[in-house]
Order: sequence, then structure tokens, then C-alpha cells
Amino acid sequence: MAPSRRRRGRGAKTEKKEQNFEDSAPIAPQPEDVSAPYAYDEQGGNDYYGSGDYHGSSNHDRANNHYEPSNHHGKDTRQDRLNWSGADSAHWRAANDLPPPPAFGPVESSLAEYLGSVEGLLDAPTFETPEDRAIFLNNVFTELSGHELVLMTDQVGSRLLQKLLLISRESQIRVFMQRLDARFVELMVHRFASHVCQTLLAVAADFVDRDLRGQGEPALGPDDLLRRDDDDNNDYVRPPADLPPVQTLFLSLCREAQPFWTSLMLNSFASHVVRALLLTLAGRSTQATGPDRRRGAALQSKKSAKYGARFNLDKPVAPSSATRTLQVPPEFTAMLHTALAEIAAGLDAETCHHYALDRVASPVLQLALSLQAGTDELEVPGALLDKLLGGLVSIDEGKDLPDMAKRTLNTVLEDTSGSHLFEKILQVISAPLYRQLYQALFRNRLYELGQHPTANFVVQHLLAEAKNSMQLDLMLDELVPHFGALLTQRRSGIVRSAAQACARLNSGHKRLVHGLEKAVGAVGPPERRQFVNLLGRLVTFANFDGKPEHVLPPFNLQGLILLQTLVDFADEQGKVVIDSFLAQPEAEQLLWATDRQCSRLVECILASPQVRLKAKRKLLGNFKTHYSSLACDPNGSHVVDACWKVADLQFKEVIAAELLAAESTLRFNHFGKILLLRCQVGQFKAKRTDWAANQKGLETRRELFRDILGDAVLPSKPTEDDDEDDSTVVGKDDASPVNNAMDPAEPESKRKRSKKHKIEENDEIDELFSRADNKRKSSKAKRR
Repeated sequence: MAPSRRRRGRGAKTEKKEQNFEDSAPIAPQPEDVSAPYAYDEQGGNDYYGSGDYHGSSNHDRANNHYEPSNHHGKDTRQDRLNWSGADSAHWRAANDLPPPPAFGPVESSLAEYLGSVEGLLDAPTFETPEDRAIFLNNVFTELSGHELVLMTDQVGSRLLQKLLLISRESQIRVFMQRLDARFVELMVHRFASHVCQTLLAVAADFVDRDLRGQGEPALGPDDLLRRDDDDNNDYVRPPADLPPVQTLFLSLCREAQPFWTSLMLNSFASHVVRALLLTLAGRSTQATGPDRRRGAALQSKKSAKYGARFNLDKPVAPSSATRTLQVPPEFTAMLHTALAEIAAGLDAETCHHYALDRVASPVLQLALSLQAGTDELEVPGALLDKLLGGLVSIDEGKDLPDMAKRTLNTVLEDTSGSHLFEKILQVISAPLYRQLYQALFRNRLYELGQHPTANFVVQHLLAEAKNSMQLDLMLDELVPHFGALLTQRRSGIVRSAAQACARLNSGHKRLVHGLEKAVGAVGPPERRQFVNLLGRLVTFANFDGKPEHVLPPFNLQGLILLQTLVDFADEQGKVVIDSFLAQPEAEQLLWATDRQCSRLVECILASPQVRLKAKRKLLGNFKTHYSSLACDPNGSHVVDACWKVADLQFKEVIAAELLAAESTLRFNHFGKILLLRCQVGQFKAKRTDWAANQKGLETRRELFRDILGDAVLPSKPTEDDDEDDSTVVGKDDASPVNNAMDPAEPESKRKRSKKHKIEENDEIDELFSRADNKRKSSKAKRR
């Protein structure tokens, strides 16, 4: 998998010069590819969307695409952000229907001083017993009782409340929610209180989930030892008997916001709370991380995350709540359907267009579409999707969109916020509607849109969401003749997306490879031998041939990702990459194996099930006598590990022998030490027969469990074609499986090579570690 890197946002200023690929200067070096995948948190946690700067001023920088949202408070510069047709329009009036942010006055100095004294315990709760924690919470809530609204609208008080809510009991959360009755909408639009609301919703969702799972908090009995006589009137310590459950209070807050959905969507501070409400009603966590962020389950930007880490606000509500679907009652599902229907009903075609272009409202629309995905409510005439697409759902298939609707959709395509919404649309629509949308908006325009600094991202998603090979063939018809120009104009992300679509749909391999060969000038055998250098550096053969290394452009990440994708092509189309790499001098192959980016292509060749065993053997033989030096390299060590996984027993002995010869050096090298353990060189040195039996047993076990583990296992007996010219390179015994964890099938994702290299190996390796730990413990005990 290709390493991730910092990428420029959309809309960055780029030169758009028409030039001949053959006559142009080398494409690289370029610091970044503007068509490369951008990193953003889809539902507002990105540099375009959100709710301002937390406890500071808002940051609305469309030109540089740097807008910090969600978990950050900021000043609502709605008039600067919205560029609409007139102040009397319906959507403008809706934006001003909201109540003004409340002003409850300053926090009393004595209360502020008290809360400041307990902030340390809120940051790092260290209670010896549950009773100590309960006493602490009772004391804090006793002090702040009656001052909740004042604290929520205070900069420091809002932070302390968020920390307090994360460790509170369910009964205390219920009382706190009840105190917000009839004030929730006012608090949602406040720069500080809105974030307390978001934390409160996340905590409440976790308690609802626990209750439905039968893990709810037991009710306090009348003889609870924590109760005191002077707290009889404190609801936080002695909850009233008629206190509603969490889900009832949550639905009450939703009903309070119900008349203002479309207005709240436009508010810089309320938008992320609306998303938190919708996510909770759908049973999705608002604190999801990793891949879930891309599915719209996160509300934080990078800046917000940094702020949370600085002030210790980044704690999860529950360790497992961010990684699983939350259980919700049927009333939540009904409220979700009602909310989505009211959002759609409150937007007409013109309003939808302006909401789609708004960086605060657009994330809510994206979330609404993702929540309707896969349901019967998505592609219905008059529904939200139909309005966003200018009535395309209502039009009979075969009929064309009106010109006005096309022009409107084009502005969405080319907008920094609207393009994200369009990508979500492509992700959720069905195959028939995808075909209609392609015919209406993209047909015969892919190259034109691909040149646009923003719309090219939508073209990439269009390729990524192709539903079948016929649709892909139509798009390749348009794009393949322009591969050279796209590479020249630094739009290689489109070419990469086309290659990945071919791999996913198992179609169009030959056309794409031939198009790439023509684009880089690899038309004859001598040129094809340099294909990996040409595509890896994104340079033509005319600009490569005969040039010294110091004048050649460096390797380009997008070009290397393309090569990795081609390796996994079936039908022998990936053979052009393998043959070209093996045609390079052995010294050149070693340089690739130790390069931070190029080494991933070497690993891909070794791991891919599409690469023939004969080619892998030749590559293993080329690295012979160099395994010890590669093992000491942070990148080469991964290549040695990949070689070990595909080597048969005889060649594993060759690798182990080389590592053993350099054991004194490897033992003091971080990466070499790991490989000594991985290859069990200690056992190889002491009991070679046992080592061989152990390796053979491991291969047998992997062979038996390959269907369960999903490993791509090499054939234990090579074919006659594989045997040719390779009998002296590698033995013909059992082959080791390839670990799919190292298969870069998704090169955009980051594979971390951290200092703490995790060893995912068999039980014998774990046994070695446990033995080493036991020896250390015993030696320490003897010293004592």
C-alpha cells in the first residue's frame, strides 16, 4: 500500500498550460499532484466545512480551501459565506428564523475558582473506588446545579462541562438534559454551548445503547450510602422518581429542533450538532475513527483534534462505541425518517442548489444521503436526491435534463464544497440512476472536467463508482486517448482511478496498459524495458533515454501507485511491469528495494497472486548475497520479509544462512533484530533439522487454513514453464503463502512503518518473545 502524504486541498491555483507530452519537460519533480486523493473528514470534519474555530475566530478561506469546522467554536460569518441571489429569498429568511444566541452573563468568580481546582481530576480521573468517583461527581454537580446554562455559554466553563459529562452517571446526564428543556435550539447556535450539546448527545447515545443491551445503570435505592440529608433538593444527587429515561429526553430535544432543521443546517455552530443528532438517531457513532470517518461518522477536523488533545477533550465516550453500531429504539428510527423528510420538504430546487454550495450546509446534505442509502426513500420523485439532481429521478429514462438543471449541476461539480456532495451522490445512487447521470452530465466531457482543479476529483469518483464493465468501457473511450495530456497536466489521479476501476471490475486491462505505453512513449521493446522508470517517474522515453540520473525527475508517488495497480492486472497485462522491472540491472533493483516509495512496488510484485512463480524466483535470486544488507535497511527489511513469505524451504535456508552470517551486526539493528526473530535464525543456528521441520509444518498449516485466513498460496509444485532456467535459483519444495496484509490493493491508505514494528507471526515467534521476557524477569529476580 502506498504511503500517504500531505496533499493540497481543492481549488489550489495551478497552471493550466496546453503542451505536448512528448515535447514537454519532465513531469516530475512536482511537490504534489493536485489530482491526488485529498484527505478530509467527509461530514464536515475537513478544511472546507464546519462550524468555525473552537474558542476563536472562524476561518473561511475558500481560495486556500482551509476551513476548520465542527468541534471548534467560531464567529458566524454567514454573510461573507453565503453568496445568494437576494436577502428576501426563502433560504435567507430561513437562516434568520433562528433565535439569537443566548447571553446568561458571566460565571460567578467563586464557581469559576472551584471548577478550576477540580479540572485536574477531570483531565485524569484517578478514583480508587466507584464510591470515590460518585462522591466527586456529586460534589461537582452540587456546586454547578442551577448554573448549567451560564457555564455552557462560557469559554472555559464549556470545556469543563464537556469533561464532566464524559465521566457522569446516567442519572446525572438525564438531569442535565432536562435542564436544557426549551433552550436547546438557542444553545445549538451558541459558539461554546454547541459543543457541550454535541458531547451531551454522544454520551446520551452511549447510555441508550447500554440500556438496550441490558447494561444500563441500576437505579439508586433509598438507602444509598452516598446520599446526604442536605442534598434532598439536589436532583443530581437524589434524582426525582419521575425523571424521564434518556431516550425520552433525547427525542424531546429532537422535537424542539424539528421546526428549525433547514435553518440550523446553515448555522456555523449548529450544523455539527444537527449531524450529531442524525448520526445518533441512525445508531452511528459521532466519535468514529479510521475508515468510518470517510463514511461520515466523524465531526472533527484536524485542527479540532489538535485542540481537543491540547485541552484533553479527545477522550472517547466509551472505548468500543467508536467501533460498533449503536442500538437504538424504534422511536429513534421513526424520528430519523421524520427529520430527513422534513429537511427534504423544506428545500426547493433553488434552495438545494445554494445549500449544496454552502460549506456548512453541504455536509448535512451528504450525511442525509448516506443515511438514506440503500433504502426506498433515496430515489423517489420529489425526495432530497431528486431535488439535488435537478429532478433527474423524476425524469423518465431516456429523456434529457433541462439545460438550466445541467448548468446548475455544473456549478456544483466545480465548487469546492459542492464537489464533495456530488461524490457522495455518486457513491449512493443505483446503477440505473448512475447511467442516467453519466449520460446527462458527464458523457463526452470527462477530459474537459478532468482538467478542472476541482471537478477532476468528481471524475475520479465517477470512475471509482462505475457499476459494470460497459460503463467503464464508455469512460475509457473518452480518457485513454488523453492519458498523455492528463499526466502532463498533473492529473494522474484520474489515470490511477481508471486503472483501479479496471482492476476492480476485471475489465479494460489491455486498453489501459496500451494507453499508458503510448502516453510514456513505450512503443517498442527497448522502450518497454524502461516502462517502470518511465511511468514511475512520469516522464516520456524521449526525455529519459540517455539522460544521467542527476537530471532525471525523481520517482512520482502517483506513478508508482499506477505501477502497483498494474501488477495485479489479470490476463497477463501486468506482465509489462514485471518484465520491465526484471530487465533492470541488479544494482538498480537493490536501489528500488531500499527506497521508501519504490520498495512498495517490489513488495507488491512478491505478494501479488497474479505474478508468476518464475518471476518471483528470479527476483529472489537477484537479491541473493544482499539479504543481510537489506535486513538492516528500514525499507529493505520489508522486502526481505516479503521474500521470506514466498520462498520455498530451500531458499529460506539461503536467506537464514545469510542472516546468520551477519548475526552480530543484525542483533544491534532494530530492523535486523526483528528479522532474526521472524526467520527463527536462532533455531536455525542451533537445531537446523528442527528448524526445517518447523518451517515445513508452518507451511502445511497455512495450506490447510488458507481458505479461512484468505491467504493467496503459491503452488507447491511449479509448472514446466516455471521450471525453465530457474532450477539453480530456488528449490522446488513447498511454497510459502503470501500475506494479504502486505498486498497494496488500496495504495491510497497509509501503511505505517513505526518504530515499534509489530511481529505478526506464528505461535513459535510468540514463544520466543515469552522466553525472552521470562529470562529478563528471572535475571532481575536474581539481582534482587
